[in-house]
Amino acid sequence: MQKHSFFPRRMTVTFRKGPLGYLRQDRTDAARLLKDNSSLQDQHAPVKEAVVKQNALTVVRMRGGDASDRTEVAGEYILQFGKYKGKSFRWLLENDIGIPSWMEPSPARPCTPEGCTFCGAASLCWGGS
Repeated sequence: MQKHSFFPRRMTVTFRKGPLGYLRQDRTDAARLLKDNSSLQDQHAPVKEAVVKQNALTVVRMRGGDASDRTEVAGEYILQFGKYKGKSFRWLLENDIGIPSWMEPSPARPCTPEGCTFCGAASLCWGGS
């Protein structure tokens, strides 16, 4: 059965599933290679949030996607920290779901709206508002 998308140019996260249909939380080969080899990791200085957002909007518009959709734009944010620096947030969700699920705040330690862009993007991708 083929998936029908109301917005044909919209990118969605493709989660990997195991043989029983459960979400796989292990890294893909691409993520494992990048994590284990520091010479392949991005060494550039981090950029400001406004620049990251503008770049994400540009990617979505060039693809013909809906730039007013916060979820789609958040998926194109480029990570500015860690071993996966330089990769999009959507790439991270597809290749190493363990990192975002580990960083997702617990109910005892909620994320403040003004202080955590990552948690906001993650909640959008997990179906939050």
